[in-house]
Amino acid sequence: MIGVIAVLATIVIVGRGFLVSSRVSKVVEAVDSVQKAAKVYAGNSGGIFPNAASTTLLADLFARDLLSFTDGDEVVPDFTFDSAGHTPDAREFYIQITCGGALTNPGLACDDIISSKSSDRSFDDTLGLNGGCTAPGAGAGTITMCFRI
Repeated sequence: MIGVIAVLATIVIVGRGFLVSSRVSKVVEAVDSVQKAAKVYAGNSGGIFPNAASTTLLADLFARDLLSFTDGDEVVPDFTFDSAGHTPDAREFYIQITCGGALTNPGLACDDIISSKSSDRSFDDTLGLNGGCTAPGAGAGTITMCFRI
C-alpha cells in the first residue's frame, strides 16, 4: 500500500514539473511576441516609440492590436506580465514578469525564462532599464528582461 502511494506521489510530482515547464515555454513565446510587436511598433513609428506618458508599452501594443494582452494580464497561469517600457530613443525596452501564484519555486521558474532568452542576441542584462535588468541565475519572484531593438 505504501509503495503504491509512493509511486503515485512520484507521478504527481513529475507531472507537475512538466506542467510548469510547459507554462514557462508559453511565457517565452509571449515574450517573443512582445519583442516582435515592439520592433514592428518602433519600425512603423520612424524608428522611435511615440512618447505616450499616459500608457505603457504593453498598453500601446495592445491598443494597436499588436498584442492580445496588456499590463497585469495573467498570460499563462501563474505568470503575469506586469509592465513593459522603453527608452525615448527606441533603442532598448524592458518586460517585467511576475512568476508566482501556485508555483512551488517561482524564482526557479523565472530563472528558466531568463535562461531561455539569454541566448537571444537582443537580450542585454547590463542595461539599466526600470531599476536594473535581471541577469541569468538571479531570478526571484519578479524579473525584468531588457532587450535592444
